[in-house]
Amino acid sequence: MQSSGDDSGYHKVDLHSLALHMAKNRIKEEIRDARSDRRRGVKFIHGFHGGTAIRDWMRGISLEQFMESANISGKIWFDEEGTTCVSLTYN
Repeated sequence: MQSSGDDSGYHKVDLHSLALHMAKNRIKEEIRDARSDRRRGVKFIHGFHGGTAIRDWMRGISLEQFMESANISGKIWFDEEGTTCVSLTYN
């Protein structure tokens, strides 16, 4: 996982108010929508005090596995504790 990048122009999604199971669904939906709209990427704001379960899920293998199974090319990275970004790549 890369630890820095350029998130300018990314769609921003605030996950603070969501429980983990709801956040997982929202994250997957936002990434699928971003790919459909051919966006550069998505910046997810999860926080780091109460948002560690979401952060850990995103930065672990689960999100990578989802993207691979959905045939979505991209990279998961972060440069702040409270956010995780997904950069999308297209052929």
